[in-house]
Amino acid sequence: MSRRYGCLGCLFNSFFIASILVAASMFFLICLNKPNNHDLGLSVHHPQILHQMNTGQYENVLVDLSYYDPTKGGINCDSDCAHTANGTRILDDYGNPISGYWWNGEYAGVACPPEDPFGTRYVIDFDNEKIILECIDRGDAIVKEGEVYRLDILHYDGVPIGEYRQPVTKHGRILAGGPYQAKRIVP
Repeated sequence: MSRRYGCLGCLFNSFFIASILVAASMFFLICLNKPNNHDLGLSVHHPQILHQMNTGQYENVLVDLSYYDPTKGGINCDSDCAHTANGTRILDDYGNPISGYWWNGEYAGVACPPEDPFGTRYVIDFDNEKIILECIDRGDAIVKEGEVYRLDILHYDGVPIGEYRQPVTKHGRILAGGPYQAKRIVP
């Protein structure tokens, strides 16, 4: 009789160990497959961007920058805060940022005017510190006003609803405002 319970104990232990291994494997797959900005091509060192910049395949424009945080809901997103207008998923099921398009000091996705196709990139030079902004979203107030393109930076500020922390470059320059000179690269 003790042999039968012993086998059930072995079976339970084997199942328990297998479950832990599967859970750990899934955890590492999810962590390793999270997008980062280098996967998105949002770098001034990306061969395509370098080629376009070096061969003059861009338009000099003026941009005015603001920012939004869909984790806060309200005016920061429409009925689906988890996805941008081009379909990019930016929030997990718990409302946490998951995409490499969130502002990181160098790169970000932006809401841009309707005349910009998704994938349009803006390269802005702040005191020899280049940033890249890529069009992935839309917004009712995000329009071209005269010669100035208004861009809304996807920015998780990490502070409670009702408080805001502006996006800054790696050297501490606040990005909101403008107008700023930019190179507009249309795909």
